[in-house]
Amino acid sequence: MSWAHLYWDLVYYQLSDSNLRDFIIREVERYSRFVLYYDSMNMRINLLMGKLYLSQGKYNNAQIYITVALKSGINRDFIIPYLAEIFYERKEYEIVKKLLEEAEDIEYNSTLYPIFAQWRDNNEYIDSRFDI
Repeated sequence: MSWAHLYWDLVYYQLSDSNLRDFIIREVERYSRFVLYYDSMNMRINLLMGKLYLSQGKYNNAQIYITVALKSGINRDFIIPYLAEIFYERKEYEIVKKLLEEAEDIEYNSTLYPIFAQWRDNNEYIDSRFDI
């Protein structure tokens, strides 16, 4: 785990007060950029930068980093929802639906599956793959 991830955890889990938050975010960016200088395709750091910018509402920057992370081909089903969130915030709902359909194991994600079910064409809450 990198220093960038450790600093990000302080922000993500809201373990820092508001006075330190800006400093910590700058440290996340600083350490992340250091790693990306030597390994620009590092999936974990690109995803981290994407999540950082997503949390700040900087959707264009977030999309760039998350797309690079997605191109790594690793953990696609974990990364796709972050990209879908960007398009949701932009109100590009057709792209959100398409992205969620690309996530092969979405039905195993108890947080996202109900959202996915709402985006399907027929708006059923129970996937036809299950005999319920």
